[in-house]
Amino acid sequence: MDWLHIRGLTREPLDAITRAHGAYVAIVKGRDQIVVGGTREALAAVIHDARLHSAERTTMLPLAVPAHTPLLADASDRFRQALAKAHLAAEIPSGVRLLSGIDGDTLFDVRAGAHKWRAKSNGWWTWLPAWSRAAPPTLPRLFN
Repeated sequence: MDWLHIRGLTREPLDAITRAHGAYVAIVKGRDQIVVGGTREALAAVIHDARLHSAERTTMLPLAVPAHTPLLADASDRFRQALAKAHLAAEIPSGVRLLSGIDGDTLFDVRAGAHKWRAKSNGWWTWLPAWSRAAPPTLPRLFN
């Protein structure tokens, strides 16, 4: 499993390209900044087609976890089972701010947060809403 950042190509053409090559949109950072996950072979084909569709830039990323893709389904299911058996406190301790990694919302109930994670753990997510709620305005620029 590898990751690929694509800049300058919107979701519609990229969805068709990823479907054709067995790769998956993992993170949507912006209208034309998208991270794709898949095998090295699939991503090589995505790079080729993205460039044919005038993508401004394609960059392989040094990550090996298939997060936010269906490739994580087996591990995600095992983790969900373990999480279901875990003892989770019903309330967030006073003075602690817990943010959902899925959408950046503040969580007030630990079980609701765990349920949200289980529902979304192996699907793509949108970067900007989570970061805009969780980080100072200058932080997302550091990652672009």
